[in-house]
Parts: sequence; C-alpha cells; structure tokens
Amino acid sequence: MPALLRLACAVLLGAAASLSLAQRAPLPESPRNPIEYASPGAALEALRADPAVRFETHEGWVVAHDDAKKAMWTFAPKGDPAWPAVAKRSLVERDGQVMISTAILCGASKAVCDEFVRKFVRLNQEMARAVQRQQAEASAASAP
Repeated sequence: MPALLRLACAVLLGAAASLSLAQRAPLPESPRNPIEYASPGAALEALRADPAVRFETHEGWVVAHDDAKKAMWTFAPKGDPAWPAVAKRSLVERDGQVMISTAILCGASKAVCDEFVRKFVRLNQEMARAVQRQQAEASAASAP
C-alpha cells in the first residue's frame, strides 16, 4: 500500500474558495497526521467501538456521526480509487464564525488523494450555501 498521504484543509462556512486553480495544481500536504488515528481503518475500528457514535451507509460510503465531538467521519468504500481514505469534518468556532474543519487521511496516489480532497471542498461549499439559505429564510421569516 502506498504511504498514507496526509492532507488537511479548513473551509469557512460561506466562503467561496476558488477551485479552478486548485484543480490544476497539486494540493499542499500536511507534515503531520491530521486525524488522531494512524490509518482510516484504525479510525473506523475505534469509532465502531464507541457506542455513542451513530453509523449509516450511503452507496458504500460509511458515515460515522460523533455528536459529542461535533464530528462526522466519511470513509471511502473499497471500490473507490481513494481507498483507504477518510474525511473527518468538525464544526468549530473561530472569531465568532462557525467553520467546517476538514481533515483527510488518504492512502492512494497523490493525484487521487487530491481529487478526494477537492470532492470534500465542494461538499463543504454546498453545505455552506445550504446553511446560508436557511439563515436567509429564517431572517426573512422573522422580519416584520
């Protein structure tokens, strides 16, 4: 198995990061492991041992919800080119802003892992837009 690539990114809710440049250039790697487990398999095993963590599966992707830590773990299925890979998304607050902090551990080639990261950046952007829509609707509904 190739050496695990360690990639991490944080996406501010509502921020529109440009993917056009990122799609042409390799993404930076983190020099340290961005998650608290040595591998995606070790993370899945530890999460399965925690009775408070809820699991669901969507088209082979295993999703673990750790509500106590405000984290959602998404594990690539064995048939995915990025396998073994995991994305850990956590809600964090910084300077009064709610952010999605995304940490990724991927065991595929650099190019495949970069695409895995880009996929989660796009998902985070979609989530940010949905939250913004909900906030705008709530503001409009409460306006006199």
